[in-house]
Amino acid sequence: MPRVSEAEKTRSHERIVDVASTMLRQRGIEGTSVADVMAAAGMTHGGFYRHFPSKEALAGVAIDHAVEQSLGEVEADLARGAGRRAVQRYIDHYLSDEHVAAPARGCPLAALSRDAALSGAEVRAAYGRGVERTIEVLAAGMEGTALSRRRRALKLLSMLIGAVSLARCSGAETRAEILLSTRQSAARIMAATNN
Repeated sequence: MPRVSEAEKTRSHERIVDVASTMLRQRGIEGTSVADVMAAAGMTHGGFYRHFPSKEALAGVAIDHAVEQSLGEVEADLARGAGRRAVQRYIDHYLSDEHVAAPARGCPLAALSRDAALSGAEVRAAYGRGVERTIEVLAAGMEGTALSRRRRALKLLSMLIGAVSLARCSGAETRAEILLSTRQSAARIMAATNN
């Protein structure tokens, strides 16, 4: 039997993580099996344990990957000096019908909050890292003291996750109302310079 090169193993690992990241956001952790992930990645179920010791370990890595996907563009914009505009684009996308309709490609924090709360330490730690990273990104686009920016970023993130979670479970009219109201509240938070 031919040996798998390190490069091929790395590509396979990345493919598994990418597929799992999408499936977990779409189906939830409980609704996603290792067999489903491996089949979607074009691999056998038995090959899973060459990459991960458990489904929980995969879920933690997949959440980190999903956070990277979710924040990559806004972080690049912030690095180029876009500041508040970068964060405002992130908020606009977050509160869009497109994001609400596509959890598989969206923010893992909105898609997996309940799942993370019911999971083991590895998943909760990955989710917590995602929360902290998102708070830092949001705060980077605000004005004021470090403490003020953090507090407003916490408030904003909580509001964004809650709004998207509610909008995903609501009819069209209520969904539109939730998103509009949250956009208005987000604008007030972004405009503030303290508390």
